[in-house]
Amino acid sequence: MPLDKDALPQSLRRFGKSLKRVLRSGAPEDVHQLRTRSRRLEAAVRALRIEDEPPARRLLQTVTPLRRKAGKVRDMDVLIGLASHLVAAGDDDALVRLLEGLAERRRKAVRRLQSSVAEDIKRAQRQLERCRPLFQADGVAFAEQQSKAISTAFQISEELESWPRLTRTNLHLYRLKVKALRYTAEIIEGSDAGFIGSLIRVTDAIGEWHDWSELHSIAIGILKDSPQSGVLRAIRSTVTEKFRAALVVAGAMQGQYQIGLAHLSPMSSPKPRLNREAPARQQGSRTETPARRNSAFNSRESVTPK
Repeated sequence: MPLDKDALPQSLRRFGKSLKRVLRSGAPEDVHQLRTRSRRLEAAVRALRIEDEPPARRLLQTVTPLRRKAGKVRDMDVLIGLASHLVAAGDDDALVRLLEGLAERRRKAVRRLQSSVAEDIKRAQRQLERCRPLFQADGVAFAEQQSKAISTAFQISEELESWPRLTRTNLHLYRLKVKALRYTAEIIEGSDAGFIGSLIRVTDAIGEWHDWSELHSIAIGILKDSPQSGVLRAIRSTVTEKFRAALVVAGAMQGQYQIGLAHLSPMSSPKPRLNREAPARQQGSRTETPARRNSAFNSRESVTPK
């Protein structure tokens, strides 16, 4: 998903639009876009190594808390979607209580998000405008931006290649690092679309496991008086399945991160632009692609959630 020199300023505009939409509606799609665009903006600031510039630093101080609050709403949207597919668990009362509990958590998260957006929107818009010169570049300045982003991408890839064996403890952190590499690669001209697609498959597979794990943790609290509920058993089984699938997909990428970047240089020739907006994750589902298993990532620990 290689970009041109207008893409970074465009990310500022899109983030500003998302703030307005969330303030108006709080709809799942608007929250998803705010969260995604926030992450892209944070990744761009760090990829270009401008986080110590006062305008960028102040922007991050506003964007990051908003992204986290949007994330709490988005998480509930996804978990509600997952829970709604548990009708086969054969425990309707427990399922209703779980869905009601998730819906109440979402309502509270939306109120907190919209309250923060209402307080911060004017300040954020001023900060976006002040950051615009840092994102706009042409000629030599654009080449310098690309060089910094490429250097950041290789640094992230080195961290991924030296990652310890994947476990339930570090798998989500690994996903965040892969996502950072994806967003960094997307602001580099000449990035390979197939490589970025592979990064997306890794983050999606791990994300599915993480979503079900979060649902399991919340369901234990809501259904604490029904520890043998069919709903809980179904969730536990799915967590185990998704963990194993995530290890397979992640293992297939081990050793491929730096290879996927090897062709890049600061003067890479641009490829056709692709749509960089990530599609909204469907509630209760992710797209998975079978991948070969890498023995270095075959965890011998139990994958049954505790």
